[in-house]
Amino acid sequence: MIRAQGTAGMGCCSSAKLARASSLSMISFTLPNGAEFSFPVEWWNEVGMPAFERQSPYYLWDALPELFVRIDAIEPPPMDYEGLDHVRMVSVLHAIVSRTALPPVEVEELSLGDYHYRLHHGAHRFFASVAVGFTLIPARSRL
Repeated sequence: MIRAQGTAGMGCCSSAKLARASSLSMISFTLPNGAEFSFPVEWWNEVGMPAFERQSPYYLWDALPELFVRIDAIEPPPMDYEGLDHVRMVSVLHAIVSRTALPPVEVEELSLGDYHYRLHHGAHRFFASVAVGFTLIPARSRL
């Protein structure tokens, strides 16, 4: 879930929340567990995300995934703004906007706890999927 605060033109994610951090305008998103993550709104706008219209519950994948995992079944990786790389995040968001295939994320099944899976590879794809509002993510099991 994402929330808006005095912003227009947020496109598919009209509930985006903007905050000021120094001179950067930040956009914040809420993970299924209630935690938030942010990145500069310029990254969002750079790829044309305000005009994006979500047409499926997951991104297009480039290799057959073993499964489609509900986003809320994956333990969110620890992250803050400093943890997202501009080039990688913009690349993933651009692929989503342009409907370019991305690899499935890699997950490990958990037997205990609040989540069914732990993410091993694909943090930027995970956070971008949450930001866009996808409910599922293409995945492969870690062996």
